[in-house]
Amino acid sequence: MFEWLKEILDLRIEYRSKKLELDYKVLNIKSADNEIQLGKEQTYDICQSCETLKQQLAIANQEKKDLLNRILKEPEVKTQTIIQNPRAVIPARHLGFEARRRMLEAESKANARLLDEKRREDSNLKVVTKVDEETRTVEIANVADLEAELDIVAAERESKMS
Repeated sequence: MFEWLKEILDLRIEYRSKKLELDYKVLNIKSADNEIQLGKEQTYDICQSCETLKQQLAIANQEKKDLLNRILKEPEVKTQTIIQNPRAVIPARHLGFEARRRMLEAESKANARLLDEKRREDSNLKVVTKVDEETRTVEIANVADLEAELDIVAAERESKMS
């Protein structure tokens, strides 16, 4: 009843045994070829391209090592001072009236101080009032003096008009 199975198994076993014999013969031939090649003394000259590749490999390995050391190095802590612009402070909505008033007063004082400094710089400026070509002299006056003179002239005009 299972004669067909027995035939298949016999064929399979016969195939495997022949395959092993062929593989063994091929290995013997290859090993014989290797023995012949090893028996010959071969001298190898290192070519220029191989030397170049070795140098490039050494450079790449060094760069990798440097990068790894740089990554593994502990970072240096850098401290930075932050300067706040007083105008950048925006009062929050939940602040009380007193807090907002203090902030607005401080901002107003800072603006007044800046305006006063600007006015002082302007009053220290000197302006050429007259140039005399014959004697080659120049009259220079402060801006504050000119403003005072203009106020006097304006007051005299007003008194004459009234």
